[in-house]
Amino acid sequence: MIENIAAYHFTPIEDADALVARLRASAAVHALKGSVLVADEGINLFLAGPRAEIDAFLDDLRGDARFRDLVVKRSRSAGVPFAR
Repeated sequence: MIENIAAYHFTPIEDADALVARLRASAAVHALKGSVLVADEGINLFLAGPRAEIDAFLDDLRGDARFRDLVVKRSRSAGVPFAR
């Protein structure tokens, strides 16, 4: 089964380009598919992959104090619902 997550978190983002690069690299390392939107006011993400890889990505993300309290909604699917 594939783990799917959705989350948004409002927090000031002053380093959006650096955060995008870090999250893109983390998602690639964990072979996740989906999207992560970063704006000055926070993030919005939809990702899918093996549960262990999703959890590792979230651990990385929550290592940033701004996202420590990120609340995630989870679901499962038979296949990856995202092409990229």
